[in-house]
Amino acid sequence: MAIPKRVLKQVGHPSGLTGRIILRMLNRANSNMNAHALAELDVSDHDNVLEVGFGGGALMSDILAARTSIRATGCDISKLAVRSARRRFSMEKRARIDQISGKDLPYSDAQFAKVVGVNVIYFWQDILGMLLEISRVLERGGRVVICYSEYGPKEGSEFKMIVDLRTTPITTSEAGNHYCTVGFKPDTILAE
Repeated sequence: MAIPKRVLKQVGHPSGLTGRIILRMLNRANSNMNAHALAELDVSDHDNVLEVGFGGGALMSDILAARTSIRATGCDISKLAVRSARRRFSMEKRARIDQISGKDLPYSDAQFAKVVGVNVIYFWQDILGMLLEISRVLERGGRVVICYSEYGPKEGSEFKMIVDLRTTPITTSEAGNHYCTVGFKPDTILAE
């Protein structure tokens, strides 16, 4: 059964009733990659962590649960995701939720020790520009973890069209070139 294009478009920018369903699906669909991202992030006490494109908020919740002294900020372009996360984390004083334009990050230079993004690189209009923004807000010696499937969703999956609708799939070598251009030194590339 093919998934309608209107539903697929919601993955990159959830809105309305369909968007609420998508946010729940993203939490389940990304659970394995979120676990790997959190392990690679290697959070420490008192880290200030940024999640770019938090979607349903599951990884942000896991980050906050990892250490009681962590502060976590999540940013997303979706008004629905932001509204949902603000409700979810309303009692959590260590959490901050922001809506972003998708081009600039509204944070100070060197504000974060760690930055993470899971399955969001496909939706960045300017990958190099967003990586430069991440570099700007990352403190010296900080850690960046960007997780994605090299070819988008698995071949044969109904979700294969997601990447085709939004952007061109990005290969590990292309992403590596962008990372190096920004000045990051990728020390681990995990392939699915």
